[in-house]
Amino acid sequence: MWRQVVSQTPQSATNIDSDHPYAKAAAQLNKLIRGGKSLSGHERNCMFLNLGGKDFANVSALTGFDFADDGRAIAQCDWDFDGDLDFWVANRTAPQVRFLQNQVGQRNHFVAFRLQGTTSNRDAIGARVEIQLQGSDKDSRIVQGLRAGEGFLAQSSKLVHFGLGQATRISDLTVHWPNGNVEKCPPPENVNQFFTIVEGKGVLEPWSPKTKHLVDAPHPPQVPDESPATANPLALPFPMPPLSCVAKAGAVADATDRSGTPLLINLWATWCEPCMEELSEWQEHSQRFTNNRIEVLAISVDGADQSSVDIGTVENHLRQRGINFHVSLATESALDALQLVHDAIYDHHQRLPVPTSLLLDGDGNLIAIYKGQIDSQRIVDDLERAKNPDPDSRLPFRGRWIGRLGPYRFAKLVADLWDSGLKTEAVAYANRLDGHSESESVKARLSLAYRFKQDKKPQESMTQLQSAYKIAPKDPDVNLQIGLLIAEHGSLQRAAGHLLLALENSPEPRADIHANLGEALRRLKKTEDAQRHLETAIELDPTIGAAYHGLGLICAAANRHQEAVFNLSKAVELESGNTSFRINYALALSKVANHQAAIAALDIVLQQDPASVTAQIYKGEVYAEAKRFDEAITAFQQVVATHPKADRVWMRLGQVQEQHGLHRDAIRSYEQITRISPEDFRAPARIAWLLATSPDDSLRDGHRAVRLAEQADSFTKSRDPIVLDILAAAYAGVSDFPNAIATCERAIRQLGDSQSTFRHELEGRLQEYRDGQPFRSQ
Repeated sequence: MWRQVVSQTPQSATNIDSDHPYAKAAAQLNKLIRGGKSLSGHERNCMFLNLGGKDFANVSALTGFDFADDGRAIAQCDWDFDGDLDFWVANRTAPQVRFLQNQVGQRNHFVAFRLQGTTSNRDAIGARVEIQLQGSDKDSRIVQGLRAGEGFLAQSSKLVHFGLGQATRISDLTVHWPNGNVEKCPPPENVNQFFTIVEGKGVLEPWSPKTKHLVDAPHPPQVPDESPATANPLALPFPMPPLSCVAKAGAVADATDRSGTPLLINLWATWCEPCMEELSEWQEHSQRFTNNRIEVLAISVDGADQSSVDIGTVENHLRQRGINFHVSLATESALDALQLVHDAIYDHHQRLPVPTSLLLDGDGNLIAIYKGQIDSQRIVDDLERAKNPDPDSRLPFRGRWIGRLGPYRFAKLVADLWDSGLKTEAVAYANRLDGHSESESVKARLSLAYRFKQDKKPQESMTQLQSAYKIAPKDPDVNLQIGLLIAEHGSLQRAAGHLLLALENSPEPRADIHANLGEALRRLKKTEDAQRHLETAIELDPTIGAAYHGLGLICAAANRHQEAVFNLSKAVELESGNTSFRINYALALSKVANHQAAIAALDIVLQQDPASVTAQIYKGEVYAEAKRFDEAITAFQQVVATHPKADRVWMRLGQVQEQHGLHRDAIRSYEQITRISPEDFRAPARIAWLLATSPDDSLRDGHRAVRLAEQADSFTKSRDPIVLDILAAAYAGVSDFPNAIATCERAIRQLGDSQSTFRHELEGRLQEYRDGQPFRSQ
């Protein structure tokens, strides 16, 4: 039998987070399963018949295997020892176990062996038995193996069973034991028998099963009568989230805000007759509740369907029947929160019925859930049991736990509340968790911090992280997240401190901590330590693209451009959707003069994000570096067309136009900057240079050049040698050579020893001014 289930897993060993398509699909699948759905829908079970090794035939319906059960495990065995194989099938849905007795008939023959190891393992797991049929013209060797576990969650019989068809004689019998020994045994004289083979004896010992009548006549499954109610006391108290309910005068209050008094919350409706019967029984025996200080809050769900129902109407409905409990109206948020609590406890989504009741202790912790009508005495008994500190004594039955008891997944409930739109309730619930479970409380705070960060609320995110830090100041995840948030919105030095604390307190080496610490140290210019941590991250997990990216930037800063290209290419390979990684990879390619590949990388970024201004700007830069000026100008013009106030892009456009000899166009670009940023001295300085030095007589305007250059010089307080050079050229352009000479000499005096090339240029221009010649650019 085969259940046709195929799961499409990721093709590469990348980190899978909650936003990954595979993770989203798995979450959706789990949601359906918790809602009672089947993995296989309405697909029927399948069985295929081997046609002598040539093909398979679908015999599902013919054999009766094609049940609509949600089948999982199947085990084969000769349950009634009649020589043919029967089947046990386990299902996720009812019936959970189904026995299928083979009643095809006894026209064919069989032989079966029990193996017993001596020097091998006792059960001979891993052994292989080979038999050769006698009197057959074709290759009739048959092989069966003995396995521990077969298929999905199943263990078939350890009898090694051979179906012989019409054959009645075996000519050869060989056993390959698990330890490698090969043993020949005399074949059985007769078939249709069971034998025992003990390792090392080399003989067959006949074996007779105790009984061959282990199966009764078929009968339909018996479904138990439906119980009118289910009562579920909890072994551990479950802190409740806030439940906002409408009380008198329309006031909204939290029903779970307790002050030492047990509370019985009852969901009911005016149209629900079992609800009325239950509340009437409670009213009749209300003294039981009074003696145990149990308050009853009857929360009507009548308005849950958005119909206009007021508190007075539902209150009068109870008063007319002599029921005097406190009454409230359920809000949509309260019902959503209750449903999430139910799903968290049972790990199964089932809409809450009416009536449903919840018993809370004096601290606001849920201690029992009741679905359907429940007797008041049972409620009192459950409250009394809950006072016992022994979890076993809180349940109405004895037993043995098969797993660890608690804690509940409180942090998941916090996340579910938030994701369901109950953000205020999620935060309030996280506050209530303090003191219940340190690990769950920390997880809840981390979950909220992440969600606040997604909502672009860093301060609220930090508040949650600080709360987690007070609970567990050495927790690696808490310090990691604090470090990341501080690195993004605060001091890098403090961020590195928290990341280092995370690293020191992690019980095992963690690549993500090393990678983030390395990035923080890189940004702090602590290159050697940064490189060490980034390399360690890659050793621990070669799939962290950010670590390769950080190494690539370190190499680029050190002018090790080939290494930069290698590391950045790895980063892009691992995180192909990260546009920042690809942009830096393109810049590294341009540094090794691979301009075509750099442009191709930037084009991919623009395909992923057509609005990426950064990619478009760098595309212009790469074109300019490759001396493809027309394409560079086009790239920058496309940016300023959509971002007309981008003064830096106007500056680069002007510089490339100037470099390409388009002086008039360059002046227009620089003039745009003077309108956008009047305080930027560079634009008037560049205009002055072109007006003073352009070889185009129709473009030169010496007097305007002087005004603009003096304006730039005033702004820089005569301390910028480049501006002084421009001012000197402007003076020379109007034949004011004394000022040109003095200004040029002042510029030369301000140059440092490392500016020898610029000094040589200035000295050449100074000589021209002394000769009474203005400077003209090429």
